[in-house]
Amino acid sequence: MSTEKTVSESSARAQGEKPIVTTGQHIHKWSTYLSVDWVFNTLCGVGFAYGAKYTKIGQKLWSGPIQKIGTKLLNPFFKNDIAKGGDESVKAFDALKYSVDKFETFFSIIAGGMFTIPPLMVLEDKKNRIGISRGLDEMIHGKEKVANDPRFEASYKAIEQEPTKDFAAGMTSRFAALAPLLAWVLIPKSWVTKSPIFKPIIGARTAFFGKLGDVVDGTARKMGFSEAKLKDGIKLDILRDANGEIKIGEVAVDAKEKFDYITRSATPMDFGLGLPYAGLHAIFYSMFAGGKEKKPEKNSPAPARHTEQEHVVETTHTPKAKVHEIVSRERMAEAPKLEHAVERA
Repeated sequence: MSTEKTVSESSARAQGEKPIVTTGQHIHKWSTYLSVDWVFNTLCGVGFAYGAKYTKIGQKLWSGPIQKIGTKLLNPFFKNDIAKGGDESVKAFDALKYSVDKFETFFSIIAGGMFTIPPLMVLEDKKNRIGISRGLDEMIHGKEKVANDPRFEASYKAIEQEPTKDFAAGMTSRFAALAPLLAWVLIPKSWVTKSPIFKPIIGARTAFFGKLGDVVDGTARKMGFSEAKLKDGIKLDILRDANGEIKIGEVAVDAKEKFDYITRSATPMDFGLGLPYAGLHAIFYSMFAGGKEKKPEKNSPAPARHTEQEHVVETTHTPKAKVHEIVSRERMAEAPKLEHAVERA
């Protein structure tokens, strides 16, 4: 008995339904955005921020210039209170120092995070995504399963047909997402009495970063890392001279302060802002990109759609009338080759 199939049932189902997300794709996604874009990003960001703050070359090339920029941008918010003199002036100057320090840390983390862009670009490349996902699927499900199940091929094909991300919209949404987060970390604690609106904002920030700092500090100590592993050193900070002029100068720091900077300032900021940033970036990207994403080429073949009439048609020694019950007259009229094959059987 001879058997012919125009389109297999599984192939028709794979082409007619939304492509699946394979196990390999899930593993690739989570390993890329959890290990590289979050954990590795934090290590790079915090490492860069620490080196910039506590090494001579870092202070010369980064910390000093960034503090000057931060002081110039933020001083207008504090200069009137600083000029009042007395306790009010001291309080305002301490608030300025706090904000400049957070300004420096924030942008140091961003600069350090740039080191993760090259590996992310490699991992997000469509050909690499397909190759890695296919390799993982073959390891998990077996090469024969991946080769013979059309749903896998349809899933990989869907990656090829994804719209290309708009670079300009991506960069715009990046800075739009960073702006509210920067404002959140820059507000000094002393402003809690300035306006009722600052109290819940500062309270939420203090609780969030405080708890996260406790976790990071405790984890670091359990792993054997503490201030005992560090040495006293020097950092740059904003100072006031005898005439009240603000300048950047060297300040001695002990090992405990350096350890606290890692565990209670830089790491909580980098690690803690990761998820809010990701959410805001996605929102802003959808706003700025809109319909401007680059679509697949017009000449690229669109997935075929199949109706119930185009599913399995087996031609054996079944009478011709029976075949007409399976395949509609319209379909038979459109497929003379199939009708010829039935008559021949």
